[in-house]
Amino acid sequence: YIAGINAEKSTKELVLNIPMLKKGDVVELYSDDKETREPMKSELKIKKNGELKISMLTDGGFIIVK
Repeated sequence: YIAGINAEKSTKELVLNIPMLKKGDVVELYSDDKETREPMKSELKIKKNGELKISMLTDGGFIIVK
């Protein structure tokens, strides 16, 4: 798994380069819902080799599981 935490007072937009992920891979993303801040689960399909775009809310975070 891969995890990230945002302890800053603004939303963070990240582009992660994760070489173990290949184009077409599907991963599970656990993150914060933008409206309720409740945990949510979604699936992401990797579009470029190892490249993944993540948005983290203020005082939020994420977990990626393959």
